[in-house]
Amino acid sequence: MWHSDFKVTVTISLVIIYCSLSHSCGHEEYEIDGKCCTMCKPGTHVYKHCTERNTTSCIQCTGKTFIDEPNGLPKCRPCSVCDSGLGLNTNTECTFSSDTLCGILDQHFCTEQSKKGLHHENWHIYTWKKSAHNSGMLIQE
Repeated sequence: MWHSDFKVTVTISLVIIYCSLSHSCGHEEYEIDGKCCTMCKPGTHVYKHCTERNTTSCIQCTGKTFIDEPNGLPKCRPCSVCDSGLGLNTNTECTFSSDTLCGILDQHFCTEQSKKGLHHENWHIYTWKKSAHNSGMLIQE
């Protein structure tokens, strides 16, 4: 008799453990301390995580920071800088809900482009320079 009670207890315990491990939050939620909290909207970040009694408290990004998607982050990301020394210029300034969009200076081109636009960390910048011996253009990395 004892063995069957033990088997039932072990089975129930394993089911409870499995359910706890397989618990996941919804699409617009993040998990913190075993609770599912509502994500903050783009342009904002978590000020206070949700509790049993309160929902997530969010505040707006400040300065040169942004977040472009729903999130559970404690701070905003720094905006990208379009470095003219790398052949870049700013096409669109950073906002609280979108990163800086860089463009290419005259006489430069890039070999890669990200899905979201031109971002300097994905670029290989080349400078066009005139050859002293030729009227053609040389490409220099």
